[in-house]
Amino acid sequence: MSGRRVLDLGCNAGYWSLQAINAGADFVLGVDGRQMHIDQAELVFGAKGHQARSLQIRAREHSLSTASKSGSNVVFCLGLMYHIAKPMELFELMAGVGAEILVIDTVRSCPSRGAISRYAPVSP
Repeated sequence: MSGRRVLDLGCNAGYWSLQAINAGADFVLGVDGRQMHIDQAELVFGAKGHQARSLQIRAREHSLSTASKSGSNVVFCLGLMYHIAKPMELFELMAGVGAEILVIDTVRSCPSRGAISRYAPVSP
């Protein structure tokens, strides 16, 4: 991560943002929609002694288009996709930052609690 600029979408309390800085990232922009998470991230980063220039946490009221102008080399999108109503807009945002590396982690939800596929023997 040395020398890279990181955009951490849905940064929560800043765990992965902190890991990026610890791994040598020059700059991390963390974005989260919950003020509680932003407050937690700022507390953690303050306790670790990281400068404000290294991490910026922005709430939802700041446009994500501002985040797209950060010119990030790496984008984290961890545990966010299933919260997004219009995921294609998020993909457009991620494509617009010019990232060399995009890390997406998500789950696929299924309305049925049963198996997705069922197999039964075929009678001759």
